[in-house]
Amino acid sequence: MNRLFVFSLIVFSGLFFDRLNIFKIYLLSTVLHETGHVIAYRFFTNKMPYIDVSAFGYKMYNNVLHNKFYILILLRGPVTNLIIASFALILINYKGTFTVYIWFFVNFFIFIFNILPVYFLDGGQVLYCLSPFYQRNYIIISIFTVIIISVMVYSFTDISLSFALFLIYFIINMLNDI
Repeated sequence: MNRLFVFSLIVFSGLFFDRLNIFKIYLLSTVLHETGHVIAYRFFTNKMPYIDVSAFGYKMYNNVLHNKFYILILLRGPVTNLIIASFALILINYKGTFTVYIWFFVNFFIFIFNILPVYFLDGGQVLYCLSPFYQRNYIIISIFTVIIISVMVYSFTDISLSFALFLIYFIINMLNDI
């Protein structure tokens, strides 16, 4: 099935059925996350990167030769989400509306998720640049991390079949990208 079609179907259904605006905030936050990468990429290369759209979101391909710049580009996305979450946390102290709480939790979740040591996420790419041990064992570490996080999420929530299907799709997508 075409990835763009699946992504469009997810976006359309999320926008149509999202009465609490959680999905809309998530979409905007992921766009801001990728914009952080693009701004850093433009700063270091003076070119626009190639961006791919998949069912999990966006993926930017880098052609940066120096690891120091590549690491800064990788960290700019999660830092953007951390800045937004921090700003939302400050706003919660002044006016704690439901929407502000959603902005905080969505951006904090995106930050935590992206710094996980999974190869195709920002944290995994940073570790790949910095650690020879991770370079040798990134597949095992990535799969182990996904399984551990999945068990933790499964044990703390009532999600069963849908989460298992998501986990299978996530691991298959990860192995295809590696």
